Formats: sequence, structure tokens, C-alpha cells
Amino acid sequence: GRFNDGRRGLRLAEYAFDSEAGVLELSLKADVAVRGAAVCLPYIVQGRALVSAQVDGEPVAVAAERLEGRMQVLLTEDYSEGEGRRWRIQWGDGLE
Repeated sequence: GRFNDGRRGLRLAEYAFDSEAGVLELSLKADVAVRGAAVCLPYIVQGRALVSAQVDGEPVAVAAERLEGRMQVLLTEDYSEGEGRRWRIQWGDGLE
């Protein structure tokens, strides 16, 4: 269907991970419009919890949930045809 075509049409345009700072920056570009496509990320990376996410500079709610037996975070966003969205994800200094 349309959603699956859109999901398959998402491309990773840029990717950078600063392991020291715990920051992931990535850009996804859509070949066709898709609503509600999710990026799934681990809640814990290098002993740090995911504490914040932004898309195009705007904060996005972060909530960990158990998926496939481990804690993960789903970040859902809409994508317009031919447009890219830039994500910035931050893992904190340590678990509390």
C-alpha cells in the first residue's frame, strides 16, 4: 500500500554519530510522501539513556518502550515527497 511504498522510499541522506558526546545526527529524505514513519533507536547506548530528540530543530517527545525484548524509542514523523527531515538524538551522561 501507500504507507509501505512511502516507508521503502525513505533514504538515509546523512549520518554522524559522536560517541563521546552521545549525539546522533541523521537526515532522512522521502522519495514519496509518508505519514507516521518511525525511526527505532535503542534506549541505552554505551550505558547512557536517550534523553532528547529533535526533528528540524523542534523537540520531539521521547518515551522508551519494550520492543522485541529490549527497551527502544520510536520516533514517528511525517515526510513530504522530495523533502528531508533532520534528526538530532542525544543520549545522556548516564543512567539514574
